[in-house]
Amino acid sequence: MNHAAELRKYLDGDRVDDFGKVMRSLPPTIDVELAAKAVVKLMERPFHIGRMCKRIPGAVIRAVLATEVPGPTHLFLRLAVPTDNSVKLPGRWQAALQALLDLDTEYAWGSKQKRAKFAGLAGDPVMLQALQGTVAHSESVSLAMLAVLALDGSDPSYDALITHIDVAFKAGDRRLDMLRHLQKHAARTPALDALFVEIDGAIQARNDASPALALGPVIGVGEVSSLWFSVTVGSLRRTVHNVPWIQGSVTIDSRSPSWFHASLSTVEPDFSAGKSTWFTVAKLERDQLGIGRCDGAELPRWLANAAAHLDVEWTFTITQSSLRGAKRERALAWLRGET
Repeated sequence: MNHAAELRKYLDGDRVDDFGKVMRSLPPTIDVELAAKAVVKLMERPFHIGRMCKRIPGAVIRAVLATEVPGPTHLFLRLAVPTDNSVKLPGRWQAALQALLDLDTEYAWGSKQKRAKFAGLAGDPVMLQALQGTVAHSESVSLAMLAVLALDGSDPSYDALITHIDVAFKAGDRRLDMLRHLQKHAARTPALDALFVEIDGAIQARNDASPALALGPVIGVGEVSSLWFSVTVGSLRRTVHNVPWIQGSVTIDSRSPSWFHASLSTVEPDFSAGKSTWFTVAKLERDQLGIGRCDGAELPRWLANAAAHLDVEWTFTITQSSLRGAKRERALAWLRGET
């Protein structure tokens, strides 16, 4: 195998068959700079570097760690792997890559298997200290990294967490909701218990002030403490495969800082993506259909105008909702433009 040629193909963006085999069999004589560039590129997907790079030569490891690479993955590796001890270097590198894999498992968030992986990292002094340093000095880290520190619950782990917590409180956005998930794995300490009470209060205060709640009287369901529903939209006009030619969705959710978004897309005969329009509460993201966007209260008129522009009629199905019975039917009537 010509390892250098395969590395160049990968770095040029060309397809390389079984690139994992290439990386796992790098010879000691490989061009160190070339191999290090490949490892750095793989670092964009921590799972890939964890799976493919455990056996790379020591000289390549040193070159990777000496390279300036933004992001928490590289910082974690630099903190977890000492470069001043040739004997320990391969073992510590492999342990650090295994830690990245343990942070990125496919187990369900609240599963025993996930917790066991996090507990293993929290119980390893070297990996725990590296994670504390990474979290403390990175603007953005994975929820899994935060979970390990929450599970550890020590003062150094709490101090590392608090920077990200403060940012989430100031923003009041979905980061608060993500931090709430840490409670599944967090140690029971007075500081963390108080923190999660504060997070719950901040989320509730944000949701109570959601603009979505103002739509209750507009829709005709009156004032409500929570309002959320997801709707699938389909055209009566169908493709040769008897599926709606235009399909889309609408979501209104007072529990989310991004409380309103909608999308419509055409379906091509071969089921490939066609033209689409989609927008959030903040902006119009794409408008290939030429139908623009709207505010939440204007949704029925937008849907009617879109139907006229595209020469279709709509069917609506509420898939999830806080509304029941007559209120649910009233929301459907509102979407149809029935007053």
